[in-house]
Amino acid sequence: MCNAIATKLGLKPENVILGNGSNEVIEFLGHAFLNPGDDVITCQCAFIVYKLLATAFGVRTIETPSPDYQQNLDDTLAAITPKTRIIFIPNPNNPTGTLVSHAAIAPFMSKVPSSITVVFDEAYFEFLDDPPDTRPFVRDGGNVVVLRTFSKIHGLAGLRIGYAVAPAEMIQVLHKTRQPFNVNSIAHAGALAALDDEAHLRKTKRVVDEG
Repeated sequence: MCNAIATKLGLKPENVILGNGSNEVIEFLGHAFLNPGDDVITCQCAFIVYKLLATAFGVRTIETPSPDYQQNLDDTLAAITPKTRIIFIPNPNNPTGTLVSHAAIAPFMSKVPSSITVVFDEAYFEFLDDPPDTRPFVRDGGNVVVLRTFSKIHGLAGLRIGYAVAPAEMIQVLHKTRQPFNVNSIAHAGALAALDDEAHLRKTKRVVDEG
């Protein structure tokens, strides 16, 4: 499965880790990088699991304002503290559907301290007509993790399979927090079939766009 995802994305298998849904990969991040008293940053009106993660690991959530439901990366930079360990950027955001452009992401990444892990949650990536490309940050070895899932456009939420891509060194750290049999064989088979089912992706996107 990691080989297939890596081939699809133009990355290497060592850049990929599977999770029991991308939610589990978020938990890996907590085990790997958070200690009580640390901070995580996200925007208002973001996916509630980021807050739940912070609570579970005894860390503080800093929420940046989201006027008109938009994420402001300058506000995110201003919110960084010496205790900040993870920044979550859901893109497009759930539940608001707003998007941070690639033009905004590149200068933002250049200003984030290397001690902080930036997590781009791209669960709804496939619904975008012109999505930003975060893979260059992975290839460059940046402190970045990109989350994807088979739960949304692929329709496999019940099988619980998602993944993250990141620099190989970071993936090695995340593997240390992973249970050895976290993704079952049926989920593997379903995800492999879904990965190249372009007709299903196009139909699902069309139905959603019409809705």
